[in-house]
Amino acid sequence: MTFAEFVRMTRAYAWFLILITALGVGVMVAKTSREPVLYSAGSSGIVKVGFSSSAGEEISNQSLASDKAALYVVLVGTTPVAERVVEKLGLDIDPSAIAGRFSASVDTDVNLLTVQAIGTTPEEARDLANTVVEAVAEEAEEIENTGRPAGDKRESLVHVVPLEQAQLPGAPFTPDYRKAAMTGAGAGLVLAYLLLIARRMLDRRIRSVKDVEAATGSSVIGIIPKVDSLARSHRGVRGDLGQAAEAFRQLRTNLRFLDVDNAPRRIVITSALAGDGK
Repeated sequence: MTFAEFVRMTRAYAWFLILITALGVGVMVAKTSREPVLYSAGSSGIVKVGFSSSAGEEISNQSLASDKAALYVVLVGTTPVAERVVEKLGLDIDPSAIAGRFSASVDTDVNLLTVQAIGTTPEEARDLANTVVEAVAEEAEEIENTGRPAGDKRESLVHVVPLEQAQLPGAPFTPDYRKAAMTGAGAGLVLAYLLLIARRMLDRRIRSVKDVEAATGSSVIGIIPKVDSLARSHRGVRGDLGQAAEAFRQLRTNLRFLDVDNAPRRIVITSALAGDGK
C-alpha cells in the first residue's frame, strides 16, 4: 500500500476510524474507573558511616556506605520492616500485605535511599513513607549489632539518617484517566487501521484501473462512462452516445494504434457482468 492509497483510505473511512478510536477511549476509561484511588508519597534517608579523621578514612567510609546503601534498599519491602511500620502506626493489617506497598531506590553516588509508599488516603501515604525510613534505620541498626558480645555498648558504625520527610500528595496517581484515554485512543486507532488493511487485503473486487491491470496483466485502453444515453434502445440514425462519445472515440483511436505493425483483425467483446450481453 502506497502513502497515497493510505491517505485515500483514511479519508474514505474517517468515520470508522473516529468511531473505533472513541470506543477504545470509552473502554479504557470505564476499565480505569474501577481501579481503587491510591496516593503515593516519598521520603528519603542518607546512609552514613562514622566519622573520618583523614582523607583515607573518608574514602573508605564512602565506599562502605555505598555498599550498605545497596543492601538497605532490599530491606524496604521485607516483612520485618513492615512489622515495625504496622506497630508504629497501630495499623490493623497483616505486615506481609502492606509490605508490597513499599518500594525504594538508591543513589550510590551520595548514598541516598529514597522510599515510595502507597496509601488509600494522602495522610496514610505520607505516614507510611516517613515511617518506612525510620523502620529501615532500626532494622539496619539491629542487623549491624547482630553477633556483638553482650554488654558491648559501642555505637554502630553505619546509620540510616532520615533526611527528607514526605509531604501530603496533592492528587492520586491512580486512576489516571488522562493516560487511560490516550492509551485507549492509540489502541483504538491502531485496531481500526488493522481492520481496514485486513479488509482491503481480503477484498477481491475490482475498484480501479490499477486493479484491472494487476488482475489481467494487460493495459486498459479505454474507459466508457456509465451514462443514461447508452441505456436507450433508440438513439437515432447516427447513434447519440451523449457524454460517452469522446470515450468511444478515444477507444477507437487506441485500438487503431494498439499494434501498428500487426494490427488486430478480430476483436472479441464480452461482458463484465452476467446479463450485460456480448
